[in-house]
Amino acid sequence: MIDSVYYTIADVLEYIEETEPALGFDDDILNPNPERIKLLHLKELYQYYSFVTPCRKAVDELNKIIAATDTLDCEQVRVWVEENILFFKSNILSFGINFTDTNNEHDENFFLTQHNLYIERKPFVPIIQYWYLMKNLYFNQYHLVKEERKFEEPNPNDYYYVEDDKTYASNLDVVKKILSTT
Repeated sequence: MIDSVYYTIADVLEYIEETEPALGFDDDILNPNPERIKLLHLKELYQYYSFVTPCRKAVDELNKIIAATDTLDCEQVRVWVEENILFFKSNILSFGINFTDTNNEHDENFFLTQHNLYIERKPFVPIIQYWYLMKNLYFNQYHLVKEERKFEEPNPNDYYYVEDDKTYASNLDVVKKILSTT
């Protein structure tokens, strides 16, 4: 069994700078060098790190809006989501798909299973917060005015009908929880 390795963001950058020139050209497309695959994954993760500042700024801005209004059904939230849609779709959407831990198995660090590698999560907290906020607000249509949001009411006669869970947190509670994480 191979032992797990732990990288900080500085270690990721050092690995990229040392490994990329040493690998050269990989011409075996059907059987790529495992180090090249690891390098590409770490370069992708490091590329997301460049979005920490805009994500932190956007999260802080939304935090101020929520603190002032205590609702998601206001014009400021709608405008915030609308202004962030392009940045989210273009830069951050795939981050959550590729790197967030939906099973909560690795809360402290990213775990790249194919490389048996842990990567420090703390520097990415603003990006993670931003991704979860946008996922929640965008896909719940908060970029639209309340009257234009389209939600299908569940049909009790539908074969797959499941009664609403009354203990489920509201979208506002979910957003507040995301904003409170560090």
